[in-house]
Amino acid sequence: MTPAPDGTDAPATVETWTLLLSNGALTPMPGDAPRREPPHATLRLARTTLNAVLSGATTFPAEIAAGTVTLDGDPQALLTFGTLLDRPDPDFPIVTP
Repeated sequence: MTPAPDGTDAPATVETWTLLLSNGALTPMPGDAPRREPPHATLRLARTTLNAVLSGATTFPAEIAAGTVTLDGDPQALLTFGTLLDRPDPDFPIVTP
């Protein structure tokens, strides 16, 4: 088995996802953007790195500086996007009595 780009034994997959932000709603879509609109920024990273960023163990700027994330496009777009996201409440009551 060929190691994945992140050094694990998991098989490497190449996926493209587009995040559309419109009217305060963030919609993930597999593949390219509708109407083939050019992205403001493109990130290339391993799934383990994405998981680490989503869990709060690291940040995109830190991983870009470390070379584990490649950013193409407008870096300001990524920074602006980050400021638009709310920090989730880990104690959110999924089910209430």
